[in-house]
Amino acid sequence: MESKVLHDILLKSLLEKDLGDQDDQDISGLLLNHKYEQVIRCVTLQCDDISELKQLNHSDVNSSQYQILGIACLQLFVEINWTGKNVSDPDSMFPWLNTEKKASLIANLIDDGDGIEDTATDQVLLALARVLLIDCRTSNESIWSDVWCARCALTIQTVLEEKSMNLFSLLKTLFDRSADDIPEELKPLYYLEEARYHFMYHDSREAERCTNLASACLGFKVEDAGALGKRTRFQTTDLAQYTINLQVDSHYQAVKENIDRECLPHDLKLNDEVRLEKIKFKEKKYDNISELDSYQQCALLSRFYIKQRNLPSDELTSEELMPHVTVLLEQPVAWSIYMNALFIRCKLESTSKRTVERAQAQLETILESYRNVDSSKVKLYRLCLSRLPPKWIIEKELASVFLSLGSIKSALEIYLKLKCWDEVIVCYNLLQMRHRSAQIIEDRLKEKETPRLWCQLGDATDNIECYHKALEISENKNARAFKSLGLHHYFRKEYDQCIEFFQKSLLRSRFQLDVLLRLGYAALEIERYEVSAQAYRDYCTLESDNFEAWNNLAKCYIKLGQKERAWRVLQEAVRCEYDNWKVWDNLMVTSTDLGAFDETLRAFSRILDIKKTHTDEQVLTIVTEAVVQDKQNRSGESCAKYRPGLQKLLARLTVNQPRDPVAWKLYATLLLANSEASEEDLVKGCQYLQKSIAASTGSKGWDKEPKICLEVMNCSRKLVSSIMNTSNVHQLQLANSSRLSVTNSLKMIEKSQTNINTGDLQEEIKNDYVMTKESVQDLLDKISELKSG
Repeated sequence: MESKVLHDILLKSLLEKDLGDQDDQDISGLLLNHKYEQVIRCVTLQCDDISELKQLNHSDVNSSQYQILGIACLQLFVEINWTGKNVSDPDSMFPWLNTEKKASLIANLIDDGDGIEDTATDQVLLALARVLLIDCRTSNESIWSDVWCARCALTIQTVLEEKSMNLFSLLKTLFDRSADDIPEELKPLYYLEEARYHFMYHDSREAERCTNLASACLGFKVEDAGALGKRTRFQTTDLAQYTINLQVDSHYQAVKENIDRECLPHDLKLNDEVRLEKIKFKEKKYDNISELDSYQQCALLSRFYIKQRNLPSDELTSEELMPHVTVLLEQPVAWSIYMNALFIRCKLESTSKRTVERAQAQLETILESYRNVDSSKVKLYRLCLSRLPPKWIIEKELASVFLSLGSIKSALEIYLKLKCWDEVIVCYNLLQMRHRSAQIIEDRLKEKETPRLWCQLGDATDNIECYHKALEISENKNARAFKSLGLHHYFRKEYDQCIEFFQKSLLRSRFQLDVLLRLGYAALEIERYEVSAQAYRDYCTLESDNFEAWNNLAKCYIKLGQKERAWRVLQEAVRCEYDNWKVWDNLMVTSTDLGAFDETLRAFSRILDIKKTHTDEQVLTIVTEAVVQDKQNRSGESCAKYRPGLQKLLARLTVNQPRDPVAWKLYATLLLANSEASEEDLVKGCQYLQKSIAASTGSKGWDKEPKICLEVMNCSRKLVSSIMNTSNVHQLQLANSSRLSVTNSLKMIEKSQTNINTGDLQEEIKNDYVMTKESVQDLLDKISELKSG
């Protein structure tokens, strides 16, 4: 087959174009008309073993048909596991495959993974697709071949139990292309597939970038918006409701698509006595949604998944996500997209008591609909881009809903059918029949021993020897077994032992977020800060929106003396949790320590926005001294430039916390220490010192605390000195207003801090008392002088 013809076939099959009455006498015609079984039966691989099969090269003329065979195997596997297609006798398609070759193919499919999902049927199809599309790939393949290779890798990753490092490296290579190398007609599909890859491996930022590129190619834009409307039947006032605005470029040529609604599952009504079927907006324009074709809907789905991952799991999140689903359900253009939209809605509604019953009934309706349509062309259209999960995932979700409703036996029945042994253990534990789950797994082990089954038996019996047996079978390659051993020690707070097992598990599969978090925490507890920092760093690389991980990483850096790195990490933490004052407090303290006073002021102001009042005398004193003494910041610049910002912050503190003496004292210090201060500022400084003294002496028993007494006397001396520096116009008034408060506070200190037996003042305040008394006498003399003059 000529290379150009092959590439045309690969491109057409990717774009899923309507081919009309395509002649299917050759295998290319069969492929393009979705007759995958016939393609497979037409091609026989004459190879003695898997190693010989891998030597096939896509560039060879005689092996080009094998690439088409690989696509057919992949598509048929997806049909069986994603769309519920029944194949009567799958073994008859591969008469040339004996039992030994099949076992070798499955082992090659798993590669560096822990194993494949038991629920995935006809695994040999996917195994053949891997060999033909991935293992036989050459470095100079066309972009069409590479996208099919990527689809195969993503499908394999979906059915593997753990993330595969080899597949991750392969996909990274496949999507390492510049925009100029991608044909225009393929760009939307290419970017959406790349977004799927990044999302699968927890890189939300790159997934968002690719989604935005795809949206730009498709001429549409999505914006979050709010509009007045009603959500309930008895609501009389229109309130702000979350929605999205869709803007479609008029120049974009949409794909013309028609779908028979009889092929789609029935969208059940909510029929709630309080809640409306959908939001009733005050303005009709929000009800008229722009029409989107299937590509645009897939881009909207990609945006939905990214948004869902970045938001917390609460009721407000469901309100932000549901408008995306509403758009997809009101404009059905593809079976796979519509099915996934219904499934997503079920998952969102399963957490609310008002909608969980509809979620259960809708899931049952979805599963029933798999039996109704038997058209490959209808079901496979845009299936990869739609991210519709395999059928068994939908069945697992139904079991999960049953479990949440208390129907444990109904859930157990589904889990047993799907061979979901982890969930079976949970159900039997709830039914107080834990021994039964162990018996079932033991029976399975008698049929065939696998590392996963031994791990599950260990979970059911709490016998760690089962995990060691799993390692023995897998030749120490099973990440799940190492993880289970680590958890065994972790929950017993045996952190030294658990760290070793967690590290071994991560060496075999680094995309285990829960293991990274526990490794980081365990290492932090026993002060192994390098190990903890590495764990949290790896976690934040994969999941960048967890503020606790960023916060703990910053703590590790501080303990390691790397304050600059801690400061940068804390800036990420506040980005993730903008309304947590404790994270801002950490950033404020670290910024102060580094001399980044602009960040200190910003952090302090944000804390006040969140909790209205906050006091940190040490931070405020350091910043005030830096400004007053004109020190240099971390960049070598003068701190005098922070005076307006600091003055604004102190003014805010004195308004919010009028009984806090620190803010008044530092505000006065800032005003009085300014060489360019006006007479008005000097007077204000004196008044603020008076208020600081009043705030300190306003609490009952203040005179019993030596520390407060010293602060009051120090502030009194500053006040007298400042009054002496004012003009004669204000001196008398300020002196008279200050005299009473200063003398009274001094008398109370003398009375409380005098030893009854000796009649002497406490040694720690004696010197300050003498100096303050002299200052007070100077003040009284000045008053007399001003009055007599």
